[in-house]
Amino acid sequence: MSSQARSLGLLLGAAVIHGAGRALNLRQQVIATAIVYFRRFYTRNSFRQCDPLLVGPTCLYLACKVEECTPTPASNMIERIRSYGTGRRRTQRGQGHLA
Repeated sequence: MSSQARSLGLLLGAAVIHGAGRALNLRQQVIATAIVYFRRFYTRNSFRQCDPLLVGPTCLYLACKVEECTPTPASNMIERIRSYGTGRRRTQRGQGHLA
């Protein structure tokens, strides 16, 4: 994987984490911590080995636990992240972007 593709993957992952965090009304510190975890995870792992759409929400949940922000139950968090992702894909498809 080229460094440009890797950088793009990190940017897209950070955008998904940021959007999901905002949808869940999480503090900016929690979102930033999740993005740091995401970037650190992919310094040792490749995007082909682990799906970023699974790693991103996991980093967000872990950041909630570490920052003691008393997150919503995991089932509610998963539902909101799924609905956020589904809404984004529909919007992107309507604009002619790849989904």
